[in-house]
Amino acid sequence: MGYNVFTMFKPHTVLGLGLWLILISFLGVESVWRIRLYILTGIVLVAIYLFNLAKRTLLRLASEQAQKADTFVENGETVREKPTPHHDAVS
Repeated sequence: MGYNVFTMFKPHTVLGLGLWLILISFLGVESVWRIRLYILTGIVLVAIYLFNLAKRTLLRLASEQAQKADTFVENGETVREKPTPHHDAVS
């Protein structure tokens, strides 16, 4: 399928985070609060990445399972193969 889980976030997310970091740096936020906001921003970035990774992994697994299903469609009906009964020979 070609899923790449290491793709960049959407461009507007990157732009928004860049603007956020610039604002924190130049608005005169106290150093203790600036450090806390930087750490919080990093945590949010990691959380967004993990959420996207989990979502893509689940979509990939669902797609693979749908391809490996043992059912087939014939004339619009779903048909499952039935096992043939085994008869023991009586002597």
